[in-house]
Amino acid sequence: WPDVRADGLPTETLDHWPTAVGDEVLVNRCGRTWRALPEAARNDLDTASLRALLLEQPTLIKRPVLDDDGDIAVGFDADAYTTRFADRSNTV
Repeated sequence: WPDVRADGLPTETLDHWPTAVGDEVLVNRCGRTWRALPEAARNDLDTASLRALLLEQPTLIKRPVLDDDGDIAVGFDADAYTTRFADRSNTV
């Protein structure tokens, strides 16, 4: 799995994720990286500036992000993961 801190994110990923889940879900506004941003950067986010910011600061993305063939889940929810993967547990 890619390490977003070391490897960054492919630009095409950020063409899809914000649209699929919305920036309110995708961006970790409680983390240290968000709090360290200048207030102007936090307040004036449009689609282009958000994309650029996430490419520059990938740790702003809530984790984990599960991209299951375009079906995106952000953050860990044990019940949701159990439901999502229940039909796959018997296949190897």
